[in-house]
Amino acid sequence: MKTLTKFKIPHSITLKSILFLWSAFFSLTGLAQSFDQKGLQGTYFNQAGFKDSVFKRRDTAINFNWANQSPDKRIGANNFSVKWLGYIIPDYSGSYTFEIETLGDYKLWVNDSLIITHLMLSTSAKSSGTIRLTKGIQYRFRSNLSTSKETVCKLTWQSKNRPYQIIPSTALIPEGAELPPVRVMTNVIGRDPAVTLAPDGVYYMVHTSCYLDGVISHKNAWDHNDGLHLWKSTDLKNWTHVGLIWSIEKDGTWEKAFDEKGRRPLWAPEIHYINKMKNWYMVYSMGTFAPQGIRTGLIKSVSGRPEGPYTKVTNDPITEGIEGSLFEENGKVYFLRNHCLIALMNDSMTGFAEPFRDLKTFDGQVVGFEGSGMLKLNNKYYLYSAKGNEDMGKYTYDLNIAVADNIYGPYTNSWLALRHGGHSSLFKDKHGQIWGTMFGSDDISNIYITPTLVKFQLESGGRILPIRGKARAKIILPSQEIKNVEWKYSFNKPLAGWDQISFDDTSWKSGQSGFGKAGNTAWISDEIWLRKKIKLGNLSSAELENLVLSVNHNGNIEIYINGVKACGVEGSNKYSLQKINDAAKRAIKNNRPNVIAIHCHKDDIDQFVDAGLVTWTNY
Repeated sequence: MKTLTKFKIPHSITLKSILFLWSAFFSLTGLAQSFDQKGLQGTYFNQAGFKDSVFKRRDTAINFNWANQSPDKRIGANNFSVKWLGYIIPDYSGSYTFEIETLGDYKLWVNDSLIITHLMLSTSAKSSGTIRLTKGIQYRFRSNLSTSKETVCKLTWQSKNRPYQIIPSTALIPEGAELPPVRVMTNVIGRDPAVTLAPDGVYYMVHTSCYLDGVISHKNAWDHNDGLHLWKSTDLKNWTHVGLIWSIEKDGTWEKAFDEKGRRPLWAPEIHYINKMKNWYMVYSMGTFAPQGIRTGLIKSVSGRPEGPYTKVTNDPITEGIEGSLFEENGKVYFLRNHCLIALMNDSMTGFAEPFRDLKTFDGQVVGFEGSGMLKLNNKYYLYSAKGNEDMGKYTYDLNIAVADNIYGPYTNSWLALRHGGHSSLFKDKHGQIWGTMFGSDDISNIYITPTLVKFQLESGGRILPIRGKARAKIILPSQEIKNVEWKYSFNKPLAGWDQISFDDTSWKSGQSGFGKAGNTAWISDEIWLRKKIKLGNLSSAELENLVLSVNHNGNIEIYINGVKACGVEGSNKYSLQKINDAAKRAIKNNRPNVIAIHCHKDDIDQFVDAGLVTWTNY
């Protein structure tokens, strides 16, 4: 079994306004070039009918004349299919007509509305459809082509203020690059973050703990963790760790039971202030998919403070099932769980006044399968839930939302609100701004097990969607996943001053970024020391404030900038954002050489270390 490293939870972590626009689709020609996030993601299949996915690429526009040629040497000519995914942003408001010219079968959805269906057997090579769009709004775009003959494929649009033209790349955002700006809450890994606003204006956050006896590991979230940790903030930027406020071992009863494999995880907690009870409540799930199943507990504060201590509302689980949430309205408290099940609680909140019922859409579909919650805006009920999708070729764990006039529905067809944003919690801050939490769970998520916040807005069509703005990521130092970079390295403990710009590293070896298993350079010792000299250019004050490290490490790691410790992280994680402290930022020299220095300890297996520097503009 893997030995876990010791981890001390920092009492306070200062957070700046950080966003993350990591994209798998980029054009990098220099160390300080911004990502070019334009066009659509195309998934190409080796036959008609969308079977045998072969590759993905970014297409700047749907404007092709393949004739008898293949779109790519990896697939055959005249018998292939393509799915284009992304978003379209009109620059004028009004009615838009989309027109496709092709000899294949073609469908186009804009804002999840099917507006073009063109069949291969059509007498005309063109078909069109019309939809009304609002300037600056980001609409989901899906387009499918399937053909078994030579073909062209050209998609145009026009409106009163927009002349007939091929849809330009500047109006398109590729799927996978649509991740909006996010704000990192803590450097401590965690799943299922949930935030609530207290009556006194303080925000409180809980998430699935990855801790056990002072040890941090993502494995703990699934197998065995310690209980409920609480964080607080007055501005959603600077977060303080309050501590472990409810312990499975000290405070639990039925929660203490292990399954036959020795697992006992507590997960998906939420914290709520219930006005009706003038008290704090926390809901959480316990157990695994073992015979005893997953059950949900409900506890309340004894002191009336969010810090507790807490006691159970009943000696037994409040209900079976997973991932509970509370919603209060007009003196009534509703309990949600599983795949959008809901029930009204009794007046004492010790049970239920009615059986659970399914919340479904007009056509009888569920919005998601877990992580369900409710937000009320403008007298409408917004039901959100996690849903798995495979339209990118691999599984993604996403946030879906639907809306209804009645809490029990029926709800509209759900829309994909945030890719990789499954198990979010939506809330309004003290100024009325809508936020959602995100942590990133699936294998292709750009954020991984990192508690973050995303700004949302209620758009004119009644949908809640993230705010993209004009923020763009700028790569200062690429990590291996973007570009191979040469570093100096040593397996032997260096002399003092090894982290300074003036240190002579000519005797050190040189290697390509990504050290260890699955990297470009072998790492065969218990420890490794790395150095990289870079010239940052002339960073603006905002870019310097937003500067963060993207770090992948198996083992404890310390990172220095010009001899000043920028951050230290214990345990292991995939590529994740790490904040640079203010002292290290002050040590950075614009338009002059700087040195990034890393010391990493080997984990028992699969040791690996890599790092990059990222900042953001227009944010």
